[in-house]
Amino acid sequence: MGEAATSEYQKLRTKYDDMFNKEVAELQAGCPHSEVSDWIEIHWAPGHGTGTFVKECKRCCKHMHEKTNCRQTKTRGKTMTWCGKEIVDNEIIRLHELVESGKYTYDDFRYPQKAPDGETYMTIALQSPVCKECFDTYLDTVKKARAMLNHAPTS
Repeated sequence: MGEAATSEYQKLRTKYDDMFNKEVAELQAGCPHSEVSDWIEIHWAPGHGTGTFVKECKRCCKHMHEKTNCRQTKTRGKTMTWCGKEIVDNEIIRLHELVESGKYTYDDFRYPQKAPDGETYMTIALQSPVCKECFDTYLDTVKKARAMLNHAPTS
């Protein structure tokens, strides 16, 4: 596809995406949500469940309730295991939602780690949804790791 065709395609895609999103928002706003599904697992691709389940309105597809487990995260070979308890609706804490809200930045969640070559790098291990208790523990761990890095002896 040439540049002009891509540009035209994007304009058309944006126009119809905006129209679709507006109509879905209107449908959901006027819906009584009287019929709600059982728990359905969300998949990021066919056969690849996310571990997050929703109950949605059968008429307008609005997610009415959501549940998941406070679960482990793997980052650069390191596994951090959270408590595993079931968390529902507003109990669920997600890193990207906190950043999007403006309350935090991604840098607030980075902590120092040593690479095999001895270099220190900053990483984020909070990738999966967690509960409030595990979130607070993670932030405390980040603060302690940063304090140790700042007070580490230099050679």
